[in-house]
Amino acid sequence: EQLCDRARALGCVSVVAFGPESNPMTTPLTGIALCPEPGNAGYLPLMHRYLTAPAQLDLDVVREVLGPLLADPAVGKVGHDLKHSAVLLARHGMPVVGAKTDSALASYLLDPETTHKLSIIAERDAKMRWSDLETLVPKPKRGQPKPSIETMEVELATPWACAHAEAASRLALRYERRLEREGLTKLHDDLEMPLADILTKMQLVGVLVDPEPLAVLDKAMVQELAELEQKAYAAAGHEINLASPKQLEAVLYDDLGLKVTKKTKTGRSTDAEALEAIAGDHPLPQIVLDHRAIAKLKGTYVDALPKLIHPETGRIHTTWEQAVAATGRLSSKDPNLQNIPIRTAHGKRIREAFVAPPGMRILSIDYSQIELRVLAHLSGDEKLVTAFRTGQDVHVRTAMEIFDVTEDAVTPTMRAQSKTVNFGVIYGMGPVALGKRLGITRKEAQRFITAYFERYSGVRTFMEGTLEEARKTRAVTTLLGRRRLLPDLSSSNRAKRAYAERIAQNTPIQGSAADILKLAMVALAKPPVPGMRMVLTVHDELVFEVPEDHIDAAAAAAKETMETIVGLEVPLVVDLGHGGHWAAAH
Repeated sequence: EQLCDRARALGCVSVVAFGPESNPMTTPLTGIALCPEPGNAGYLPLMHRYLTAPAQLDLDVVREVLGPLLADPAVGKVGHDLKHSAVLLARHGMPVVGAKTDSALASYLLDPETTHKLSIIAERDAKMRWSDLETLVPKPKRGQPKPSIETMEVELATPWACAHAEAASRLALRYERRLEREGLTKLHDDLEMPLADILTKMQLVGVLVDPEPLAVLDKAMVQELAELEQKAYAAAGHEINLASPKQLEAVLYDDLGLKVTKKTKTGRSTDAEALEAIAGDHPLPQIVLDHRAIAKLKGTYVDALPKLIHPETGRIHTTWEQAVAATGRLSSKDPNLQNIPIRTAHGKRIREAFVAPPGMRILSIDYSQIELRVLAHLSGDEKLVTAFRTGQDVHVRTAMEIFDVTEDAVTPTMRAQSKTVNFGVIYGMGPVALGKRLGITRKEAQRFITAYFERYSGVRTFMEGTLEEARKTRAVTTLLGRRRLLPDLSSSNRAKRAYAERIAQNTPIQGSAADILKLAMVALAKPPVPGMRMVLTVHDELVFEVPEDHIDAAAAAAKETMETIVGLEVPLVVDLGHGGHWAAAH
């Protein structure tokens, strides 16, 4: 209670909630550490498990004491990955309101490429002797997992837990000053912190998943995999274990005599790149690639998703990652929802399992070609800007430019190749990579790239200017001022330098697109219709559950918000749809 009073007096408190498991949606609540100011921290042990552990505190009493403080928006909350603690505490009836500073997010904004691990940045930036704390954690016996806080004696857990809250408090003070000096305060305060609150709510809400469509798909995939194995045996001339790189290597390169295009330390490669390079020379490599793709989807989603359904909510609660992708993109884990294929039949069937609750619809809203639109805005290229302003198909426009043909002469193949070129430019794809992607020679791929930059001279000027400025400052920024440091631009290692150059050219585009989506999420945090709630975000897409009666109003309001969230030289456009499940909303 003294710490609570001090926190109210100062208007700030560092909060860390602990549990024995890493997933805040499933772990019990072991204890809570508070630190209103450096040097003044306390730990409340709730549920330690060992023979002489103190009696468990009554959670209702804890809620009475801490609940009002955590819910008080006048007391700013500080933490390291504050979302993790907020989800865990909310699950136990203590929602956190008034998030102020997150040292993990601040570290991420200051340098997204570095580690944001508390133990490392606390030693480096808060001058804490974290290695001394590690001695408090009992060393595991050989072959045993590291003990969790739950099994630590309270006398040892208390200084260990207090140090976490103390570190977040110290780091917050230091990072707030650095963010201000480096012009990143607005990005932290107005975008990333509100977004963390949104992601906390999304994580708590989760998304409804019906295991039935997955069970049906599982049977179909088992059949497909068996058929592909038979095809592989026929192509190889005998049975082969497709999961054995050694067997596959021997069959491909010794028995069939196919060309070796890539080597590893232990032999000849059978990875995807190596197989794609020889897929046109014999049926077996493509069969193996198809088998692997289905097996991976089966293991990652079809088998895994039903096991991740929460026993209490009946929903899947992915963990949203805000400080991982250096471009500013959001990611997710347990499960990773970013890698479900969008346009394949299997991906569609997996999305059919993500369903709307009774009386609701799934609404999906996806930015159309947002990275190319950002490129048009940043470069000011006249032809690209005109294409988007007039609603012309930008891939057809590029085909007209690089093939030097009229619009009605553009074939589907030309358009598909031009689409690859358009996106290849954003990602810094060279002639070798583009040639492989399009199945053409390096010389022809170079001709495409040269033609592209000749016709889109504004893009060339922008790319060259961005790289020149980055070489001077060793950094690039997005539309909202998100920064990415690039020390390797001066590296003597050619590969590192080339990679940094590609990053310098694509980060302003990718990062700005990520910023725009985040702005839209913050703007839609307050739902435009009653009962509407955001449940997923994947790449440039937002997914909502909406009451059936309000679906048209919700779609119109969200579309308006997303298309007007920033003013660019070209219009922002979204595609939207709704249905009983995610696939039907595409």
